[in-house]
Amino acid sequence: MYDKLKTAYGAVSKKGVSSILTKMRIKNGLVVGTNGSLTIGVQVPELEHLDITLAADKFLKAIATADPSKLKMKVTDTGRLSITAGKFRALIPTIPNDSFPEVQIDGNMLDCNNILEGLKCVAPFMGDDAIRVWSNGVRLTKDFMYATNNVSMVKYEVRMIVPDMVIPRGTVTELLRINKEPVATVADDSSVTFIMDDETWVNSQTIDSKWPDVEHIFVNTDTVEPVHPELAKAVKDIVPFCNDMTLPAIYFSKDGITTSEGDLQSTYEGIELPDACFHADLLNILLPHIEQVDWSHYPKPCPFLGAGGKLTGVCMGLIT
Repeated sequence: MYDKLKTAYGAVSKKGVSSILTKMRIKNGLVVGTNGSLTIGVQVPELEHLDITLAADKFLKAIATADPSKLKMKVTDTGRLSITAGKFRALIPTIPNDSFPEVQIDGNMLDCNNILEGLKCVAPFMGDDAIRVWSNGVRLTKDFMYATNNVSMVKYEVRMIVPDMVIPRGTVTELLRINKEPVATVADDSSVTFIMDDETWVNSQTIDSKWPDVEHIFVNTDTVEPVHPELAKAVKDIVPFCNDMTLPAIYFSKDGITTSEGDLQSTYEGIELPDACFHADLLNILLPHIEQVDWSHYPKPCPFLGAGGKLTGVCMGLIT
């Protein structure tokens, strides 16, 4: 039960913008949490006897503390939820149920087979940009999923019957945390709902900001070669010795990789690469997810491939 409640808690507001969004709604075994734009519902049969709305964090803490083999719950005459388990007891106030926002799941059924696999591949490249709002999530189209953090951009090949939509970063994060393949997807003009086979569902508003035309950004991948097997480790080894950790630059050369010159410096030899320079954070995101790349395009966008060729992308280096 605790794990299911944690799933619903993933949508509960943690910022305290509105107190009602820090609550959970429980009715007929369905537990719902929401932050106003993302809502998650899970079925918890042990709670079928309850019809309440209460503080999500306190409820979750009480369930985590209580021995599940001795757990008992009931609503008292004073309107509080009584939770007992052996010597442990907690009383949590409830609030009127009609104050909790209801979510209507409407729209058309979509064909989104194997969407989880694609999200895992593109999610590391999602943006977090207050100006380019469209980049703060994953774009779905009938042929590709897209994501960009403004220094790299990827697309993952799919075959889906979906409208062009952008799923917010937070929703993608929760879908990956739940880690269950949706068996049904429903969407309308402003929202999308993913339904799992255990009756868990994730409802989200979509981002009301369209992607620009980006196909011209992707370049030919005919010249890509396998990523050097030691490169990811080498970058992690020398990053702590960058002089400027606000802009950790990693320099490539035929002799290996190095940090910028200064009192603090580090090199990793034995990796032959074309002359180039990249932000360490970009490399740490990129390298675990790609298999082939052509660094020689630097300072222009460098093409890469991952996921057995289903993931295509480009990345930008630092101009020094």
